[in-house]
Amino acid sequence: MLLDFQVENFRSYHSPKLFSLVASRQEELPENLMDAKDFGLRVLRSAAIYGANASGKTNLFHAIWALGSMIRMGPDVFRSRAGLWPPVFALTASATQNPTRFEINFLARDGHEGAWTRYEYHIGVLGGRVVEEWLNAYPAGGKRQRWFVREPADSVPANIKFSKYVKGAHKKLKDVTPPEMPFLFAAQRFGNPQLSIPAKWIQRNCENQFELVLRGTTAQLDGDPSFNAWVSEFMRHADVGIQEARVELHEMSPEEIASTYPPRHLPSFQPIYQERVSFLHAREGGTPIRLEWGVESEGTRRLFGLLGPLRIALRDGLLLLVDEMSASMHPLLTQRLIEAFHDPKVNTKGAQLVLTTQDVSLLRGDLFRRDQVWFTEKSPAGETNLFSLHAFQPRNDASLEKNYLAGRYGGIPFLGTLNFGSADGEKEGQEGRKAKPRTRKINKGVAETES
Repeated sequence: MLLDFQVENFRSYHSPKLFSLVASRQEELPENLMDAKDFGLRVLRSAAIYGANASGKTNLFHAIWALGSMIRMGPDVFRSRAGLWPPVFALTASATQNPTRFEINFLARDGHEGAWTRYEYHIGVLGGRVVEEWLNAYPAGGKRQRWFVREPADSVPANIKFSKYVKGAHKKLKDVTPPEMPFLFAAQRFGNPQLSIPAKWIQRNCENQFELVLRGTTAQLDGDPSFNAWVSEFMRHADVGIQEARVELHEMSPEEIASTYPPRHLPSFQPIYQERVSFLHAREGGTPIRLEWGVESEGTRRLFGLLGPLRIALRDGLLLLVDEMSASMHPLLTQRLIEAFHDPKVNTKGAQLVLTTQDVSLLRGDLFRRDQVWFTEKSPAGETNLFSLHAFQPRNDASLEKNYLAGRYGGIPFLGTLNFGSADGEKEGQEGRKAKPRTRKINKGVAETES
């Protein structure tokens, strides 16, 4: 269960920025909350991030995914990427001299019956090497336990200090942890059961599901009859005209193989099979007809691709990050998917959904609490600022959609005159009409006017 995540010196994030799923004291939409009573916390089931194009919404997800990649792949994550990785804030020359830092705060437990523990994990990377790393643990009702602290080292053994709370043969792990390897990755790889709990949580919850949505859904559809039945039923009720989804193996033709694989990577074995998705559509006055993936709408394909990660997240209680969730889908359908995470009867394992969107029709007080809505905005220096709607303390009856589009909360583009030229290709007005500067007035974090 994610509590918060902080990023520094990564892509458009320069100074430290914190994203939090810890609920405020607001007494609204209690079904959108999960109780962590042993830690004195209430945790949000979802959050929506709004912002102008290129303001840094997706970069927040990339930061979470980058952390997951380091704990999942270890030193291979640096070797598999060309150039500087992770990518630092590029708009100041000094950024390459400073570490990229990630810090994550979450609740995890050993299996389904183990006791919950709150973990704080921090890592700093500079030049492909780990220069900072530490892990704190907070048992339920207990005080902080600092499990280990790592400082820079040019070679093995790693410069790591352990506390009395860390059990097992952890000291030997220093000898197999080179500078480019996160110690938490090494501990999980070499089987330390205590440190494997937070490591596995990061590996599973900080994964780029956006790249895996279609593959994950297709794999489940092919190998799990119950999932196949659920997807088909879901698609029928989603009013997209589909009665059934199916995955079949298709033998690729020589032309398809040549267009799919570069010449030097052509497989030496034959035949080659490819999974293909098709959908059964009802046809008036006749037998149903099966249509291939390529003829379906973008919205249908988007919905189908999301169903696999959505089901896994709800089944296993995972964090699901979906970029531009409303893209090509009707707002009512997007709303239903969000409401599944808010429904305690559906979301019984503590799954969380964080989405980015431009769909202002979802910006409503009956769907999201004020602390569930976040905004990204670029500063004049090109740095992403990240802030919550809760900071503005809007009234309960405020029109959030109207106020957002009016710029009262920030997170919108400030458009000048967009000169598209005349029909004959000549410029219209050499200077163009100058747009009046727009500012949002904030007094101690509270918007001055509301509608």
